[in-house]
Amino acid sequence: MDITVFDVGFGQSILMEEDGDQLLVDCGSRDSKYGATISCIRDKLQQPDALRRVALLTHYHKDHYSFFSKLGNQPFDGFYLPFVAFHKKKSKETGKETGKETSKEASELECTLAEEAMLGYILEASCKIDADMLLCNQIKKLLELVKDSGWVAVLRRGDVFHLGRTKCEVLWPDIPQGVDSLRHEHKRREQIQHIKSILNDYIENHELFNQTWDNIIKNLYDFYGSISDITDFSGEDVNDFGQIRHRNIEERHYPILRERLQSILAKQTENMEKLNGISNTFWESFKGEGNQATLRSLKSSISRIFNHDNNAVSIVFQDLIEEEEYISNRSHRFLMTGDITKKIIEKRLFTHEPRRIYDVIQCPHHGTKSHFSASLPYGKQLIISNKKYLYYGSVSFLYGCCYPALAGRKCMKCIGKCVWICNGKYPHFPVKHFCTNADAKTCESLQHGQPCPGCVSHQPSGTITV
Repeated sequence: MDITVFDVGFGQSILMEEDGDQLLVDCGSRDSKYGATISCIRDKLQQPDALRRVALLTHYHKDHYSFFSKLGNQPFDGFYLPFVAFHKKKSKETGKETGKETSKEASELECTLAEEAMLGYILEASCKIDADMLLCNQIKKLLELVKDSGWVAVLRRGDVFHLGRTKCEVLWPDIPQGVDSLRHEHKRREQIQHIKSILNDYIENHELFNQTWDNIIKNLYDFYGSISDITDFSGEDVNDFGQIRHRNIEERHYPILRERLQSILAKQTENMEKLNGISNTFWESFKGEGNQATLRSLKSSISRIFNHDNNAVSIVFQDLIEEEEYISNRSHRFLMTGDITKKIIEKRLFTHEPRRIYDVIQCPHHGTKSHFSASLPYGKQLIISNKKYLYYGSVSFLYGCCYPALAGRKCMKCIGKCVWICNGKYPHFPVKHFCTNADAKTCESLQHGQPCPGCVSHQPSGTITV
């Protein structure tokens, strides 16, 4: 298997290839200046020996999807999206699900991530572009990117899909369950209701607001229902221990139904225009110097919780080792983590089991300090796609502390803004140092006595074979 990591600055775009199958894991950046990289991605996707081209979006952040629209018209045979949870509203009086299934069922739905997105959209917070992508634009992107004969699938824990002869196992996202999940969900619902109640004080047409709110969730629910079985969970998918059984996602591909998706897109576009109008009326009512501090606090709060929960639905997958082989062989070839959060790594993914070994690990959230976890398995090579991006902080030096055999190699250097840590056995591979700063006052490596040669060359991509 070949893994090509493209230089997109602070972002991610990784192409995995085996036996004529191509899987593009994300295609995005926070910088728009990587024209050479986009051309490189296009050239790799247009190789004549490729039999099947599939894309996978780990989650809905700009630095993971922004370049998809630059790849041309319908380049993919299939597309994988992350699972997003929907719930029926609970009755305040009884605490039970409200009513039976009726024509009003859709208005009784809740989707925490979608509701956070709508609040961010109304407040014009820093997450507004990502919110629009989740609520509406992802439907448009699918219609542009997937061939007429193509398919779409939604991935959740336990799903298995193929990349050449390799079986890939999805470890996350999961169906919310357990005490911690319920506690987190309850906290989020309180935060959403608090912010929504503040908005209600400045929005005149409450009926339009609530109707638009419900319709957006309904259409998003219909969209996921048209591309997956996300709306139809059955007990047979869960074993006696509450774990998801492996589902062969190759058997659950949904053909892309253009007419239905276009209909949903038209309705959702109309709803987003109404939401934009509601946002405008809110801003007109909210004018005044005394409200600026409150506004900054609301923007910061909703951006923080939406970005966190958006990262928390990241698709995490690895190559599947069959159960009969696992006792003797715990070594995996790769682990792709998206921007998965530190808490999920430690409490849900790698907890009560022997430490695994991987040939290649893509480090969570571009290797930044906030997402580093000592519970992450051992990787012979680490992929970190980062740059000097002060908002999120530099790459965590702790990767060097946990991988001393890698950190001590003399061949350690920074090549471009797409960076790796390698085990030193393959000196032709680009190797990661711990930040992209060459200034001794700000360089995390130099402060800890580690070599930091700085960026010595610039390459749009590098290839690792596993």
